[in-house]
Amino acid sequence: MKVAVLGKGGREHALQARLAADIGEASVLVVPGNPGIPGSTGEVERDALVGFLRERGVELAVIGPEALLSEGVADLLREAGIPVVGPGREAARLESEKTYAKAFFERHGVPTARAVVLASEEDDSRLDAFPEGAVVKLDGLAEGKGVIVCGDPRETRDAVAELRERYGKDKKLLVEERLEGPELTVMLLVSDGCAKVLPDSRDHKRLSDGDLGPNTGGMGAFSPVLPKDDPLHAEIAETIVDPIVRGLVADGIAYRGFLYVGLMLTPRGPKVLELNARFGDPEAEVVLPLVGGSFVALCRACAEGSLERETLTVHDAHTLAVVLARQGYPRAPEGAPVAVSASLEARPTSHVCVANARREGDTLSLPSGRALVVVGRGASPDEARRAAYARVAEHGAPGLVYRRDIGGRP
Repeated sequence: MKVAVLGKGGREHALQARLAADIGEASVLVVPGNPGIPGSTGEVERDALVGFLRERGVELAVIGPEALLSEGVADLLREAGIPVVGPGREAARLESEKTYAKAFFERHGVPTARAVVLASEEDDSRLDAFPEGAVVKLDGLAEGKGVIVCGDPRETRDAVAELRERYGKDKKLLVEERLEGPELTVMLLVSDGCAKVLPDSRDHKRLSDGDLGPNTGGMGAFSPVLPKDDPLHAEIAETIVDPIVRGLVADGIAYRGFLYVGLMLTPRGPKVLELNARFGDPEAEVVLPLVGGSFVALCRACAEGSLERETLTVHDAHTLAVVLARQGYPRAPEGAPVAVSASLEARPTSHVCVANARREGDTLSLPSGRALVVVGRGASPDEARRAAYARVAEHGAPGLVYRRDIGGRP
């Protein structure tokens, strides 16, 4: 069969690589992709997308980024008869509208942080409910950069002002109590009330070592986090996964796709921080290599509503990813684009996903943002970490920044 991955970043490269491992590189297109991802097609206008995929015999589409989901691309393809892994526009509101997701949690008894909504400056008196600091979130998509964690009331009010200045005073803000504890990401593959739980992971959102600096789309990740026999697996399934999946069915939300559940492991038990209607990035880069069996069969069953017939298998291994970003990220790049070799071969213990690149002869030019995601694999967390950083040493260059403490201390 032929599969199309829609998107152009490191997550889409990870999806392409995992699907190609099942059905061969020639059977996977990436639309538009980038010059560092095999099978990339270049830009295709939305109005031409259905015809483009049909002409190439595509039988399954897997959508990567949140923007395409919130724009209704999954609906467009389904209406054309192309099976899709990715929720429709209405279901994608669980990510694109934080207040919508918060109401969903409260309606279905999903443990989450106490919160208030600021629809305008007239609601700012509600901030008095958070005397010990809070988390301020834009009620919309912001590529992982619309969240500010605040340590006291003054920081909270400054964060509210900053997000209004950045995104507009007409944008709603969600202000939540600040929870304490380690974070955990649980990825689900969901189809009509059936969910397969993929390996858990943890990402590092802050730019710099020691969890310092601004929030980013993610500077690294590792998987798994919890031991196989950890009782938290059962608790998360019972108190979070099951209520979410039942809630989707109860609300009549037709959901076929990946669902990212961001958790905080608090002293009072796990609580949901957010839902994303797609695979995380860089979580995809560490989770997908651990998925055994036929991943393409899982995706097809998800798209066709027969996921309950499939069995998910997981490799007994560990992975760790380090993001290399252009100097200046998450703001404008500094200096000239960085060039690296276009030959980024996969090895038994490491591989590289290309997140943003242009081809210039035999090199890839890395113009801005997150550029490369280096993934290490091993039988233990330490082995995976050593493999990743050994490969980072080959591709690190002036003009690229990365964290040296992913998965542990430097």
